[in-house]
Amino acid sequence: MRQSEEKTSSRAALALGSILAIIAAYTAAALASTAFSGEVPEFLSLVGDFFFGAFSWAALYVPVWFAWAAVLAFLPGWRPGAVTALGLSILPFLSIA
Repeated sequence: MRQSEEKTSSRAALALGSILAIIAAYTAAALASTAFSGEVPEFLSLVGDFFFGAFSWAALYVPVWFAWAAVLAFLPGWRPGAVTALGLSILPFLSIA
């Protein structure tokens, strides 16, 4: 490998990571707004109510999962172990849904 070549993420991976990071921020805001109630815009309360209704306390894992997926997308290279761990980490919550 030449010295001028740097290991960077592809444009598609960066775009996917950005989308996942936005989804993580949105779900975190929706869950926080639902948990602390009050005057909440409907576009936040619908999502927060859905996740809390479906998953109860485990709904707090949803933004963490999306944030972890965003970090994996931003990292250069393919990490099959990390992707497998991310995919399998959702298994305990399937019985809750």
